[in-house]
Amino acid sequence: MTIFRQIRSSLVSILLVSGCLLLAVWLVLAERSARPGKGYALTTRDLAGFQPVIAGWAVRVKSIDAENPTDPNIMGMELAGENASGGPAPRFFVRLVHGYNMPMCMKIKYYTVEKIQDSGIRAVTDPKLQSAFLSSLQQPNSLTTQQQPSPGLPLQLWRLTSGAGTVSLWVTTMIRAGDFAPTREDICSMAFPRVETPDDPNWVPRGLTREDLKHPVGSFQRWWRSRWDGARWDVLTFLRLRRPVSGSEELLSYVTRSVVPDVTPANEAVVLQDLLATHASVLRQLQQWRKTEVSPGL
Repeated sequence: MTIFRQIRSSLVSILLVSGCLLLAVWLVLAERSARPGKGYALTTRDLAGFQPVIAGWAVRVKSIDAENPTDPNIMGMELAGENASGGPAPRFFVRLVHGYNMPMCMKIKYYTVEKIQDSGIRAVTDPKLQSAFLSSLQQPNSLTTQQQPSPGLPLQLWRLTSGAGTVSLWVTTMIRAGDFAPTREDICSMAFPRVETPDDPNWVPRGLTREDLKHPVGSFQRWWRSRWDGARWDVLTFLRLRRPVSGSEELLSYVTRSVVPDVTPANEAVVLQDLLATHASVLRQLQQWRKTEVSPGL
């Protein structure tokens, strides 16, 4: 019995010491991974003077943390149009982010993501949108006289449905960070970084509330799910042993999405035309502005 007690005592001591050492190593590694990484060369400061002008649209630039060089967000703006029919005025949100995987990012926010077009008019898979997509490339839009997107502009078109059933259309183009020229890169090939600024410009974080304390089990499940999603389903990142994946330095995700009205089968074609026109118009002005800023003497 004495031998067994000694073994048990030694085993407990070994486990306690090992646990303390493991905790110490984890704290050191977690502290190292929590240090800010290298900032991006291109930040929101570089686009401080960009203000697109589109006939028939009011453009409002959204504020982004210009003091944080590690923030992958570069530009965000809301465009409000006019509606001669008396219905709700259309609104779109344009966003420029260091290359990230938008579809996967929205899936973990419990959106249903459906790709309905990819890199050219020949790949439109929804017959209802085929004519609307073609007409948006060939004739002026009802809300803007800006030049429409050319057939050569690489586009990926998405239909997203929120958990509440709200449907919106999104169009994405991967562009180069240097001159903002479009590429044929698939946005799904991008890494899956944590993008701190939410896609809803009106979203406000609540933190821990009294309601959470009333339902500790449900609150813990939501916290766990949020942490796991925030770690992008990576165990080492979840354990804070690895820095979260950052957005691409060379490629940027240029995203335009519909906000108002809610997309329905009846208005989807009209929303699509306005969405594509807005996407192309802002990108064209962004490229022209970038060229002037980079080469002011030309």
